[in-house]
Amino acid sequence: MIVSTVLGSTRSGRVGLRVARNIEALLASKGHTVHFIDPKAYDLPLLDNRYKFLKAGGAGSYPAALDELHAQFTASDALVLVTPEYNYGIAPPLANLLNYFWFEEFRGKPAGVVTYSMGAFGGARAGVVSRPYVAGLGMVSIPTQLAVPAAHALLSEEGAVAASADATSAKFYKENAEAFVRELAWYSDALSAARAKGLGW
Repeated sequence: MIVSTVLGSTRSGRVGLRVARNIEALLASKGHTVHFIDPKAYDLPLLDNRYKFLKAGGAGSYPAALDELHAQFTASDALVLVTPEYNYGIAPPLANLLNYFWFEEFRGKPAGVVTYSMGAFGGARAGVVSRPYVAGLGMVSIPTQLAVPAAHALLSEEGAVAASADATSAKFYKENAEAFVRELAWYSDALSAARAKGLGW
């Protein structure tokens, strides 16, 4: 399975980088290929139009980074979106990056949502509103949402479960993350087979 893992936050000192690195490592440990996509690295301007229409204007009329992102998303079998909760919603940098693309890159592919916070609820409300958003991009949201509460205490800066983390919380997170990846892989297999037969809508 080829997975694009898309980090949502661009803030200084962002905890989300720890979460995204942890998911990246877990996916890789299962033999999956990961495209790690950090909106801070791409520094895209505010959305002006979709990539499909910008590209029609020819090279030089749009950020060259969009070609790389288009290729990565197109090659991916699944996506993982890693987002904090901003005002009951997903992170604006995440939406800005993804909104450059649409059905050509995403249609019929599964998306798993990972939310996090420094508080007790793990950004769960962002996961709720992400489902219709993911559907609007043409993807299928997998049933399991992976919420990571107190992510700053659970994970080290490198993305590993911290030695100082609460043992019960660490065990609970590891079990949930493993189940999340298994479910994403199942949906990826099922939807890849279905897409091979042709998109029926």
